[in-house]
Amino acid sequence: MIIGQLGTLDASKLQAIYPEIVNKIIHYLLSLELTHLPNGRHSLPFVEAEKGWIQVLTYQTQPLATLQPEKHDFYSDLQLIISGSETMGFSFLDDKAIFSGEYQQHRDIQYFELHSVNLNFINMHPLDFCLFTPNVIHITNIDIPLQSHEVKKLVVKIHNDLLGI
Repeated sequence: MIIGQLGTLDASKLQAIYPEIVNKIIHYLLSLELTHLPNGRHSLPFVEAEKGWIQVLTYQTQPLATLQPEKHDFYSDLQLIISGSETMGFSFLDDKAIFSGEYQQHRDIQYFELHSVNLNFINMHPLDFCLFTPNVIHITNIDIPLQSHEVKKLVVKIHNDLLGI
């Protein structure tokens, strides 16, 4: 798992900090007018279509109790807030986490029972990002306490082969 802030990154030091594909993605995102990206799926010009893409979403945050933690086996999620604010929760996968339903292979997603996951929380604001790797259960789109927000976010799906995991 990686947490960062796109607006404060020193591009000259990225190579020493992040895996090569994450550096390329960050450089690419820095070149875009993020607020002008329309909702929907967008390609990454330097990655094969099935190995990585960008999904832009706009939604209203929700109370934690209405959401489910999830993880992915084949893709990692780099989630970047474009506008608005939300809380994200994360936990490292352990044997206490209880599956909620079957793994959905076509979506590469496994949900978990909320009560079975020991979550840590972080409030995310514009240009903040998290990279959730396969060993990290995560839950996003959560209201910041006592506040619901409209959020525009992009999610970069990165095949784990590109991360070397």
